[in-house]
Amino acid sequence: MLLVVGLFFAIMMGLGFPVMLIIFGSLTDTISMNVLTAPLHIIKEVMWDRVQEYTMQLIAIGIAHTCNIFIMGVCLEVTAKRQADRIRRLFLEASLRQDMTWYDLRGIGSFASRVADYSAALQDSTFITRIRGGVEAITIAVLIALVFLAVGVGFWYGLEVYAEEGQNFTAGSFFVSFAAMIQAYFGIANISNFSGFLARASAAGGVVFETIARVPEIDPYSSSGIVLDNVQGSIRFRDVTFSYPSRPEVTALKNVTFNIRPAQKVAFVGASGSGKSTALQLIQRFYDPDKGTIELDGYSLKDINVRSLRSHIGIVSQEPVLFQLSVKENIRLARQDATDDEIVEAAKEANAHDFIMELPE
Repeated sequence: MLLVVGLFFAIMMGLGFPVMLIIFGSLTDTISMNVLTAPLHIIKEVMWDRVQEYTMQLIAIGIAHTCNIFIMGVCLEVTAKRQADRIRRLFLEASLRQDMTWYDLRGIGSFASRVADYSAALQDSTFITRIRGGVEAITIAVLIALVFLAVGVGFWYGLEVYAEEGQNFTAGSFFVSFAAMIQAYFGIANISNFSGFLARASAAGGVVFETIARVPEIDPYSSSGIVLDNVQGSIRFRDVTFSYPSRPEVTALKNVTFNIRPAQKVAFVGASGSGKSTALQLIQRFYDPDKGTIELDGYSLKDINVRSLRSHIGIVSQEPVLFQLSVKENIRLARQDATDDEIVEAAKEANAHDFIMELPE
């Protein structure tokens, strides 16, 4: 609604300029005709009344123009801020929705591989920018020259017409036509400037809207899939092979097969990079294996609802992230409706309760 109101007052603001030109043209006619034909005492009486009338009209238009600018600016500014806030919120929600593949391809790991492409593109764009700058400089010079040429031709032609058809073509008509032509030129020039801003904004916003529209293959917001009420905890890897999207040439897991029974305690032992953390990330379905299947209680992880799957998994990572909150509030981030007793019980199950109680207040 504010956008419609802002556009309406923008149109009204634009209409103010032609109306002002018409009034100036009438004022010019009044002055020119009375000065050339009427006696001095009549000139003072007639011109004073007419000038006062035109002056009041211009004051009214000026006040209306100021109000139009203010209302238009407020409406469009508020609308733009709302749109920007909405786009930021949608972009944040879409970013948090993406799977780990999306983050890997946009993280530090892929930065080096993109530098070479960016450098080559930068060389091309630098050359293109230099050519474009030269063309724009020549174009601006030609346009300015044409404006002054139009001024000269306009004055010459206007005087010729006025000399031949003085009764039908007044000085005010000449003034209105000439001023409108100059105003139209600068209006078109401003449109060309805004078109450049619009093109740059569209290019910059393309990545943002592409992210907002992207639906990840592993979607934590999706309602599809099997919802697990009771989980026994049987995990099975069947001939699983996996490579990280940011390093497709390195195989993190190759033809891995194992079974974990419910309530069984298992330790993955191996050298750094052997796939221990990778196996846990696949169980949480941060990624899908390139080959093979992973099952939970006989169901393929791909068939289970992502939110339901992760709600049954508790994990303490080797690289924990703590927020600037109390220990209790950090634990509650896993489940917002958890009671204090449930938080204490979770800390005990993680063998963290004793050292938490020893921490200073």
